Amino acid sequence: MAHELDSAIGVTMTGTALLEGLRDPGNQALWSAYVDRYRPLLVRTLVQSRVPPHDAEDLAQLALLEFAEAYRTGRYDRDRGRLRSWLFGILKNKARSWRRREGQRGARREEGAFEDVLAGEPAEDELAARWDEEWHRAVLRQALTQARADVSPEHWEAFRLFVLEGLDAAEVADRLGTTSARVYGAKRRVLERVRALQPMMADLF
Repeated sequence: MAHELDSAIGVTMTGTALLEGLRDPGNQALWSAYVDRYRPLLVRTLVQSRVPPHDAEDLAQLALLEFAEAYRTGRYDRDRGRLRSWLFGILKNKARSWRRREGQRGARREEGAFEDVLAGEPAEDELAARWDEEWHRAVLRQALTQARADVSPEHWEAFRLFVLEGLDAAEVADRLGTTSARVYGAKRRVLERVRALQPMMADLF
């Protein structure tokens, strides 16, 4: 978790502002921010559903390109669903096509690999559950990244070592030259900020 926080980009940019930038195909900064925000979410969902990582990367890129084109041509209607719902629908179709191609090739996969993700209702529910789980994790990562900027460096370092790295409170206190009580206090302050930020971060998606 900790290293992912360092690579977050455009954490305070709303989804709407990000998408508006996609209207200009030459805006590489906005395209990069769009990919950095949503591609990991798509890839992790597919990998968790046992799609090989290389194929998951390709499918995620195709889904992002298709959505960007839909947005530029006016086919995306936010009143009919949030961006994450549209992306999931596109991703589901990409995964279905991938499975069909793999079946036609007669590709051999280990037992249980990407098992009929889209073949029946329970499997579709499982993929949707994976998507929701990864989305909530993405929101949490965004909230943690912003909280890091909002709290003092001392509180963040105590929180990072204690919560994210899993060190004992006494060990953290010894490393930082403080007390266990202050370590617990830092944890409380950061978590309070994260909880306050999560609704706002959810709107970014």
